Amino acid sequence: MDPRKVLDKYYKKKYAWSLAEVEALEEKQNHACAGCGYIPSPDQRRLSVDHDHAFAKQKFEIVRDPEGGWGTCIGDVKIFAAKRGDVLRQGKAQLLHDSVRGLLCWKCNYGMLRFGADPVRLRKLAAYAENWRATK
Repeated sequence: MDPRKVLDKYYKKKYAWSLAEVEALEEKQNHACAGCGYIPSPDQRRLSVDHDHAFAKQKFEIVRDPEGGWGTCIGDVKIFAAKRGDVLRQGKAQLLHDSVRGLLCWKCNYGMLRFGADPVRLRKLAAYAENWRATK
């Protein structure tokens, strides 16, 4: 199977993004990690999709449409369907899509995971590293 099709299928399943959307984001970031600016060479691992796990799992209300069917709003996106389950699936996909923050190198992505993407803890760690260097 074509590797690009495999990658497209992976991104759609995992993040509700197409390969074209990921490549457009990569272009927007000048092919660099949004965290540290590292630019991987073509023979290296691709940048990782960074997303907010909690945002992707938030709850949303599904309401009965007076004219039949079901609906919900997620941000500016309105979703309507005849079946409640279809609205639920589309809503979850929309949240997943909207949870993407950017593309990171594997080191920054791993760091975000380990620090729970907590900016306060990340800033404290950066200050700790900078202060230690200043004493040497």
